[in-house]
Amino acid sequence: MTKPSLRTDHTKRRFRATAARQGRLLAKLRRPHCLSAMEASEQAFRAAGALALAEAVFGDRGKALAWLRAAGSP
Repeated sequence: MTKPSLRTDHTKRRFRATAARQGRLLAKLRRPHCLSAMEASEQAFRAAGALALAEAVFGDRGKALAWLRAAGSP
């Protein structure tokens, strides 16, 4: 005689809900999070410093911007 399945509809629904919740959490972790005001200002400060340095090296703002874009700098 076979045993009855322990996976009732209720249990299956719970498993599915948990899997969906975990999927949403993983999607949130993969998505770039919103920056705080401090992080945004740090990024802006870093970008301005990189632009100033590149401008000093190339002697031209246009060339510096083109180089930074090609290098993948934000």
